[in-house]
Parts: sequence; C-alpha cells; structure tokens
Amino acid sequence: PAGLLERYRAGQRDLAHRFRLDHDRVGAVTHGPKISILLPIYRSPVVYLERAILSVLAQTYANWELCIVDDCSRETALTDVVMRFCAADPRITFAGARRNGGIAAATNRALDLATGDYVALFDHDDMLTVDALEIVARRIAAAPDTDWLYSDECKIGVDDQPDELLTKPDWSPSLLMSVMYTGHLSVYRSSLVRSVGGFRSAYDFSQDYDLALRISETAPVVHHIRDVLYGWRMIEGSAASGGKPEARRTNIGAVQAAMDRRGWHGRAVALPASNRAQADYAAFDQLVSIIIPSDDAGHIVRAVMSIVAWTGYDRYEIVIVTNSRTAAQCRDWIDGPRIRFALFDAPYNFSAKCNAGAAVAQGEYVVFHNDDVLVVSHDWIEALLEQLVRPGVGGVSPKLLYENGRIQYAGMAVGLRRLTGTTFHAFPRHSSTHFNLAQSTRDVGLMCGACCAMPTRLFRELGGWDAPNVGIAHSDVDLSLRIREAGYRLVYTPHAELIHIGHASIGGDADLPAGSRWKKSKADIFLLKRFPTLIADDPYFPPMMSGISYVDSQEPYLIHPARARYTGTGPDILIVSHDLTNSGAPRVAADMAIALKQSGAFVVVTCPTDGPMRARLTEADIPVIIDSLALTGHASVHDFARNFDTVIVNTVIGWRVVQQLDAETEVRWYIHESGLIDEMVRDTQGFGAALASARNILAVSTRTAAVLRRHGVASRLLETGIADPKPLYPIPAQTDRVRIGVFGSFEPRKGQDIAAQAFAMIPPRIRAGAALNFYGRDHDPDFQDKVRHTWQHQEGIHFHGEKGHPDYWHCLADMDIVLVPSRDDPLPLVASDALALGKTIVCSDCTGTSDYIEHEVSGFVYPTARIADLAALLTRLIEDRALRESVHAPARAVYEAMFTMEAFTARLSDRLAAAPVGAA
Repeated sequence: PAGLLERYRAGQRDLAHRFRLDHDRVGAVTHGPKISILLPIYRSPVVYLERAILSVLAQTYANWELCIVDDCSRETALTDVVMRFCAADPRITFAGARRNGGIAAATNRALDLATGDYVALFDHDDMLTVDALEIVARRIAAAPDTDWLYSDECKIGVDDQPDELLTKPDWSPSLLMSVMYTGHLSVYRSSLVRSVGGFRSAYDFSQDYDLALRISETAPVVHHIRDVLYGWRMIEGSAASGGKPEARRTNIGAVQAAMDRRGWHGRAVALPASNRAQADYAAFDQLVSIIIPSDDAGHIVRAVMSIVAWTGYDRYEIVIVTNSRTAAQCRDWIDGPRIRFALFDAPYNFSAKCNAGAAVAQGEYVVFHNDDVLVVSHDWIEALLEQLVRPGVGGVSPKLLYENGRIQYAGMAVGLRRLTGTTFHAFPRHSSTHFNLAQSTRDVGLMCGACCAMPTRLFRELGGWDAPNVGIAHSDVDLSLRIREAGYRLVYTPHAELIHIGHASIGGDADLPAGSRWKKSKADIFLLKRFPTLIADDPYFPPMMSGISYVDSQEPYLIHPARARYTGTGPDILIVSHDLTNSGAPRVAADMAIALKQSGAFVVVTCPTDGPMRARLTEADIPVIIDSLALTGHASVHDFARNFDTVIVNTVIGWRVVQQLDAETEVRWYIHESGLIDEMVRDTQGFGAALASARNILAVSTRTAAVLRRHGVASRLLETGIADPKPLYPIPAQTDRVRIGVFGSFEPRKGQDIAAQAFAMIPPRIRAGAALNFYGRDHDPDFQDKVRHTWQHQEGIHFHGEKGHPDYWHCLADMDIVLVPSRDDPLPLVASDALALGKTIVCSDCTGTSDYIEHEVSGFVYPTARIADLAALLTRLIEDRALRESVHAPARAVYEAMFTMEAFTARLSDRLAAAPVGAA
C-alpha cells in the first residue's frame, strides 16, 4: 500500500543519512556514562570490519571504548588493520586469543577489557548509526536506573544501504521466549552482565539470546529505544542472511534452559517461524469455564457443538448466558453435565451478559467465547492455559481467523485511527509479515473480546466487564486496559486457532423505537477520559511498527493524551481546527478549549497537522488528536465526532465536517473569514450547500456576519477575547526611534506590501526616526519573497520571521505603533492584543477591528486602497508623540469592554446553548 511504502522508503532514506559520517558532529557530546563496545572477531572480512570500526569512530558521542578480541584468526592482514586503528585512537583496545575458543569466550575476553558503566554488543561486519551511542547515553541520563536498552535495527547490504527495517515492540517477555527480538543494538549495565556469569560457550551463535533470557530473569529495568541505531549486514555466511544454521540448535537450547530455570514443565520446540516454550499438557487439570453470551439459539447451538466436538481438553464447563425464550429453545438441542444456562432477560448488553455468566462460573479460569467463534485447534484450551499459568499474565487471546482463513485477530493495539485496531488484520493465516510476529507468542496491548481468557480470581478483583460505560463497543478494550493497569500482561498465542465469523454476537439498538434518531455511543469518549495515556500509545505496536505494517488505516494518526483522568460530568466537546500554527484561528481554538475545560467540559481538539499551538493545549492537559483525515469527510471522523455533545468547527476550511455531522449532533461552525467565503462559494463544489444548510453559524465579527448575510446565511456574533497581558508585558521605556510592528503570516490579504510601500513614502528625515518591523510565518512563499526582495534594502525595514509565545508578546509590547494593513481581516487577534496592551493601533478599514475603534480616539483607521493616506498618518504619528499616546487609555477601554477573556467566555457559553436554526 502506498502509505506504508512511502513511510518505509522515507525511513530507509533517513537511515542512509544517519550511517554517513558527519564531520562537524563527531565527538560533539562528551558528557555521559562510559559505554564499552564488545567486538569479538574471527577471520572477519577486512572491508566490513573496517566499516564497523569506522562507524564507531564516527559517533557523535565521545565517551566510549571499543574492546576488540581476535579469536585466534591467525590472519596478519586482519591484525594489521586492527592495530592501525588502535594506534589512531586510544579508546580502542585489542587482545588476541592463543586458541580459538568460540564467540562466547571471545566476547567474555572483551568483557574483561571493558571499563565502562555499560556494554554494547557489536558484530564484526555490522554498523552503528553515527548518533547511536548519543541516543543511548541520553536515555540512560534520563533514566539512570536503566539496566538494559535495546533499539530498532535494519539490515544493510554490501553498499551500507538500509534494506529491511526491523521496528520492535517495547519490552515483551513473551516475545523474547519466542525469538531473540531485542537483538541489535543491545546495551546492558556492565555489572549486571558480570553478575549473571557473562556469555556461555554452550550457546555459541545464540550466546546473546542466552544472556538476554538470563538477564530477563533478574527483574531488570528495560528500555526500548524506538529508533533504528544498528545496521545488520547481509552478506554470504552472516546471520542476517540466514547463514548460520547451527544457531538454531543453540537457540532452542537457550529457551529450554530458560524453561528449566523457571520451573516451566515442558519442552522448547523449534517452529518454522519462531520458538515455542510448550507446556506439558499433562500437568493441566484446572477447570475452565467457557462463557457464551448470546440471544440467538442457532448461533449458540453451533458454538457449543463446535466446542464439544473439537476440544481435546476435558476439564471445562459451558455457561450460556441468554434470555428465557432462547434458553428453552436451546435445551431441545443441547444439554449435559457440562452445560449450564444463566438467564438474562434484560436488554442486550454484552458486558452485563458476560458478568452474569462469570458470576455463576465455577472454573479457575474463565474464557469469554462469542457465539460466532468455532474451534480449529483441538488443544486450544491447553494453549491458552500454557500462557495463563505463567507469572504476570492477566489475560490471553488466541489467533482468530475469518472463514476464508485470513487473520481476524493476531493482537490488537491502541493509538490507531478509531482508537484501536487489529494488527496483521486480513493477512494470510501463516503470514511472515514483520518478522513473523503473527506467528509468535507475544505481549499485546489488547485482548479480543470474541475469545479471551483470564483467571477468574483476577476477573472478580477487577469488577468484571464495565456494563454501564462500555456495554458493547470497546468492552474488551476497557477490560484489557484495566488488566494492564493492575500490573498484569496480556498475551497473544498463535498456537490456539479458532474461526471468528464476526459481529454476529452483537445486538442491535433494541431499546430504540422504530424511526427514532440515532443513539450516541460514548465508548470512544469514555476511553479517552478513563485511560488517557494508555489509549494513546501501544507499547507492543508503537508508531515505528504501526507506521510500516498497519494496513487498515495508513494515513498519519497520533493521539497526544491528557495526563490526568477526567472524572467530571460536564459536556463532551470536540473542537476541529484546520491547523495548530501560532496564527489567529488556531489560537482562538486553543482559547476556546482552555475556557471550556475550565468550565468543567471534557474537551478534545483534533487537527490534520501538528504545530506549535499543541504545546499550549498539552500544557493545559487537553488531549489533541492529529488526524490527517480530520477535514476530508472520512467515515472514521464521522463515527468518532458524532458522539460528542457539541462539535465546534473552527474556520470555513472545516466545512466538510459540518456537512457530515450537522444532522446528528450539535455543531457550531465558527467562521473567522470574510473574503474567503466569497471565493469558496464561487470555486468549491459543495461549500455553498453546506453553508446554506448549516444550523448554527457563529461569526467572529460584524464583517464576517455581513458577508454571510450577502449569501443569505444568518449567524450569531462571537467576537474573540484574550487573557489580559498587561501585567506581564508593560509598555516599555521610550527610545529615540519609533518602532512600528506588523504581525501576521505573509500573504497578500495581510498587506505587508502596503505597509512597506507606505513606510518608504514617509519623508526621509522623518523616516530616519522610525523602524518598520515585520513578524510572521511564511504562509505564501512567493508573496513573502516578493516583499523581501523589494524592500529588504530599504533603510529602516526589518524582517524577523515568526515569533512564538512568549517572544511574540515581548516583541508586541516593544512596539510604539501596531500596524494592521490587511486587505481582508475580519478580526485579527494582533489588533485585540494591541488594544489590551493599550498600544497605538493603526488599521485599515478592511480590518474588522475598525468597527470597534473610533478614529483618533481609540486608534487610527485609514482607507485600505489609499497608501498615501497611510504614509501621511504614519508621518503624523512618528512626529507627534502626544498624538500617539492620546489613544492608549481609550484603546485599553475598548479591550476591557469587548475583548477580555471573561467576555469571550460568557459569549461562548451563550452561543453553545441550544438555538433555533438560522437564529441571528
């Protein structure tokens, strides 16, 4: 798919750059822990050994040592190369073995040479990215208790170019038993490696795997670096190209040794795609309660017959949770000592039905089993128990297949579009995608409610399924996250397979009268409130993994969560912003979000692109969802947004969202534009119809309202407001030069060219006593280039670029005159900011602010098209300080009367109240 392929190639291009020497940054970072790199060599290809050592010398981090041990290669050329590097850099140490002892012995010898706080494992033909050790050192500095770090990696060819990308989950003990996934780059605390006995020769070629398994048993503090730091060389004979078949034997041996140490009865099995620490099934005698919630007799009978016919395990009971009528029907077909009925005659609620079944379950473990799930693996219960009996495991789900044999569930993850998604969904049953993860037992973020198992004791401790908040949708997500919250792990096992037909178990809206309005589901919103951080990021399917392997929704999507759980009872409000730059409309969106949060509402902001304004929202603990599809009319946006009590669509750019949602929820379309409305009515298909049908439109100023009226559209005014900046940014002391400031993005409607031309028309003697300062982002590059090219050599004109908060306010406070020369600007925030500071404000009559100030009383207004009039006005103001200062107090009075945050909040509250369609 194009989205995945583009990201994959972008990752390869970025890596290619990071494998190249950066002369300016070599050794630039000097402070941090000493890292000893262990490099055993034996008859290494000299060309690749040189590249490996050079990749260490090229590190941007300086506090390292490279410990090289030759395992008796007896190759003079090899020794000469290493000695040459030793002579060039004293951080490289070298020792040679008198006899060949194998890779574990050579690595132990390198460990003896190491003096660093941490050791990094390095193969003789591989490469580090130039920033690898800097990133490792930075993570250690941030978390000094770290015992073990591992990074993502890639394979590289003979030309050092990145090929396959291996992006990894965070720490997953279950996956480590399946495969040596931590691999490269692995960095351990030196004392910890020594305390477990270093490397063992009995596991040569898997000695690093054996070490990882032993260290994992010491309760280490493990950190995954979600970045590729290592290039694993693919050449003939290398492990990366499958050239070490003897490693398979020692690999399985390491797993068996780990099972024996841990007291896990069973045997390590070498499977085509992974290892399996297979339990001794004969040891299982626990009673398992299989709970089937359903009101469909046919589905129940089919599910029960499948279990009875194909299940090899003998110690189970089946609890069918259904209504009285269905129970009577089923008893004609199925009965027996294993089968019991729990009557549930209330309206359909999946969670409540599951709870009812669990309440009468007698088993040590409960399996929640949909009525549309059919058994494939006869040992499916044993495979679930295999994981459930292991320490720290709180829940297990099997591999679920569609009827066509493709994967329906091989792990679920959070942090994806629609909040959750299924990993490797619809891939072939035996898919080897992303290094065989669908065929590997591993920790996952979520179980699948269609078939999941957990200890009965834990289920009851957690209070079961949450029927009030997630009766159907996301019921399994809630239960899964509460299990993880309690400190347990969730495991996916591919060694139990069942067919899940899909969605046949879910009841309809039986409680809704025919023809009634669609009913909101608050499940999505509940998850954002209840699990703000857990729902945003999946440790077992992080963005570097999902970005190149999640096919169900390939467009960028990222949740920046709130820090604290929301426990209030206020309304749920979604604000849709067209961007998150420092410009006016995004700033208003942030102001609204903060004001509404302070009033007790639960507020979420969504936007197609990230930007600096998100930092302000994050500081206010407001969740932000960056969804590239937010303004496209995509179904996922509709399905998510319609469940909010109110959706505020900020600016005309969001018209498709209004069109999607206006019939299903309360929408307030907050329009900040004027001239753009005319353009979009004329040029954008569908916009005019959306404008005409919108039920509640808010206009930022009288100018916007007037334009809307021309198109036959009524609106209500919602002038913006700002928090009082004056106590923080007092008017500065006067200087010899009069400072004039123009603030705003560079685009024709903002009129920077008008300001520059007018300033140039001021008589030179007077102009010499002033300076014109431009601040703003590059919105229209061609326009900005034209203005700069024309006026950059004009004495007194200065271009400063965009200023973020608080630099913007310092610059604004430093101005004597704030000039707003816009050709079209309904209510620019910079004008309101200037009024709040009691500044001398000059604005065009095409600026909405001109409707709120009185010329030569609270500010100055000039005709937009008459540049000479602006030049004359600026000349007067430069010369006449008293005239400038005469408007300061009245300007402040305008702010206090119209544009305070308190006034804005009151207006906003009023405008969010229900209003009739077309209310003016």
